[in-house]
Amino acid sequence: MELTMSISVKSVLERMRTEGYYLREQEELALGGLLSQTGGVRAMLIEGLPGAGKSALGEYLAKALNSQLLFLLFHAWSDSDELFTGVDVVAAVAGEAENARLPGILAHVAKASRDATPDKPVIVVLDEIDKTPERVENLLLDVLQTGRVPLKPGVHDTIVLDNVVFLITSNGMRPLSDALSRRLRRLYMKPLPAGKVIELVTGWLQTKEGFEKPELKGVVKVAYAVANDVANREGTFLSPQELSRLVEELVNLRLQDQLSCTRNVRYVVAGWAAKSAAKGIELTKNDRTMDGLWGLLKQTFPVK
Repeated sequence: MELTMSISVKSVLERMRTEGYYLREQEELALGGLLSQTGGVRAMLIEGLPGAGKSALGEYLAKALNSQLLFLLFHAWSDSDELFTGVDVVAAVAGEAENARLPGILAHVAKASRDATPDKPVIVVLDEIDKTPERVENLLLDVLQTGRVPLKPGVHDTIVLDNVVFLITSNGMRPLSDALSRRLRRLYMKPLPAGKVIELVTGWLQTKEGFEKPELKGVVKVAYAVANDVANREGTFLSPQELSRLVEELVNLRLQDQLSCTRNVRYVVAGWAAKSAAKGIELTKNDRTMDGLWGLLKQTFPVK
């Protein structure tokens, strides 16, 4: 069946920006192609380091489309059954076998897809698939090709594939199978540029009580430089979420008069910027930039 799309890709992208999501050229092109595709499954593999904004892309896309969002975070212990069935832990512990089996995420997708449309699709985020065994990919591949969702032996439901957008993320812990990756539109997301991270985090924090000061951006900028340097020395980077929590903790501790010296600042930075707090303390031991951050915090947030 040939589909006619009335969705305005430009308006969707603009709504994502209005909601606060920073779209770069490669993301705009990938989403534009995905949303304007007619016929066949609309699915994209989003790769990148943790904190690059992969999962958030699905959340903001669902908001912009006013669509239902279904989300599954995979774990190292996830298996293929997690796609198709869930478990009611309370019923299982109570020995109520008939009530312990629940529909898995793809069963929910099948149900939701019947009420969706190509213009207002269900957004499905399957997060961190690289944590799972390859068997999960093989079963997911069959679902993406046929729409069939096995519920129990001899019984299956069907996803209306035209009414769904699948976003599958990977942190690159292991290579994905060629069979799956070659059937997906692929997007690599780099970390956000420093200026955009500072702008986003400042905007988030200024909505909080006590953080409304215009000088807050300077604090965020210095905190980012200090903490990201620590992260870089360990071969990683500071995500916007980590920076936001770091600055929020520093300011709250300062306002409560618990932050009283450079050493205190160093401990807080170590707790957010390094892979381990112990390593962070070692990396920041003789870091003179902590003095500058402490001085700026004292000046911007004086304790009465």
